[in-house]
Amino acid sequence: MAIHAIGDRAIEQAIGVLERLTADGLRFPLARLEHVQFIDEAQARRAKDLGLVLCMQPNFSSDSRDYADRLAADWLARNNPFRMLIDGAGFVPGQDLIFGSDGMPHGVGPALQWSLFPFHPGQRLSLEELVAGYAPDPSGPGHSLVEVDEAQRQVKLVVSGRGI
Repeated sequence: MAIHAIGDRAIEQAIGVLERLTADGLRFPLARLEHVQFIDEAQARRAKDLGLVLCMQPNFSSDSRDYADRLAADWLARNNPFRMLIDGAGFVPGQDLIFGSDGMPHGVGPALQWSLFPFHPGQRLSLEELVAGYAPDPSGPGHSLVEVDEAQRQVKLVVSGRGI
């Protein structure tokens, strides 16, 4: 089962319903929360305790730039809080933290760009974490070759196969 939840209220509702179902003895073999932008640490820990898989889109870290005129700075920093999810709540890319829900709009380039060079440090993913989240088996079909320019904070897609 997959539940699309963007924003703290939607995430709270989804987790609350799944907690109540679990308390009543009802569990799904696999339950995913899609997007979960603006999840907080308490919600992340509850989701982890429930065994939920978070399916997110790193390219939407760009929302922190795109909505800077509409959201407060602390909210913008809470968008796609990958460091908190991994380092704080214990989610593991490729296991219970996966990437590419809703069919990855914009291709791999923006996902790489916003993962390696996000607006907020809490949104940063290492290249290894990003690849693990998209392709738990990197020896599988498809490939992408990128150039990463640390000085310019730019990612350039050189070759793209059927990979991430």
